[in-house]
Amino acid sequence: MAWPRAPSPYTACVNRSLAYALPVLALACHDSPTAPPAQADAPKSTASERTDAPAASPPHADEAGPDEQAPPPSFDPKPPGPPANDGADELPRLEGQLERDLLAEFGEPTTKRAFTMAACCTEFEIELHNTYPPHAGHDAVEIHQWDWDYDGYTLTVWLHRVDGEWSVIETSRYSDDVEF
Repeated sequence: MAWPRAPSPYTACVNRSLAYALPVLALACHDSPTAPPAQADAPKSTASERTDAPAASPPHADEAGPDEQAPPPSFDPKPPGPPANDGADELPRLEGQLERDLLAEFGEPTTKRAFTMAACCTEFEIELHNTYPPHAGHDAVEIHQWDWDYDGYTLTVWLHRVDGEWSVIETSRYSDDVEF
């Protein structure tokens, strides 16, 4: 992305006025963290004080304007690492975490599946009975299963809805050679 040319004195005045009214526009000001670095020995000046700056040209399609947000920082998901015990274990630190926390840490899951407790449980899902025992009126409870496939192992989390938000109720991390 090329940095836009310095704005005309009129545009700079309007931008400064709007920056007070709309804090989002303040990010586009000269002294913002996204502006190109100033030379260490050069005094700071505003666009209206510069006489050597050319007039602003219309923005190009590939340049962000002052009211547009910068693209989000690149996302670098962190794999949880392979299981420690006998090819399978749990990640209790994830229990209670919200859906958005999982997405922030691991990114989008490789697969997603939704089912009700009436359709549960295989040996793989049996731990869900600790929270929702069978024949206790939990048949309609919806469960989301998210799987992240990594090199040599998989992380599976099960989520349920509590107070309108999806949170982790159980986890399993297992090597590719484990059979349930």
